[in-house]
Amino acid sequence: MTPRPWQAWSTRTRLLVMTIAPVVAMCLTLVWYSYQSRQEEVRAALAGRGELLARVLADSSEAAIGSGRYEHLQRTIRDVL
Repeated sequence: MTPRPWQAWSTRTRLLVMTIAPVVAMCLTLVWYSYQSRQEEVRAALAGRGELLARVLADSSEAAIGSGRYEHLQRTIRDVL
């Protein structure tokens, strides 16, 4: 049977690895969780802004059509595009 690589390590090295490995794993998990939660916040904010923009454009277009200001409506559509 071949010896495992860590069997040649000293007790100090083994304890150091057993201590540092979980800390590194926890730090990586924390970084990943922070990144994912920030992504969710950004998506929610963009969705809210998109809905607000759509509502404002719809109201503005409705008002422009109602008052017969088609040039304003065309300019608004060009600006959005």
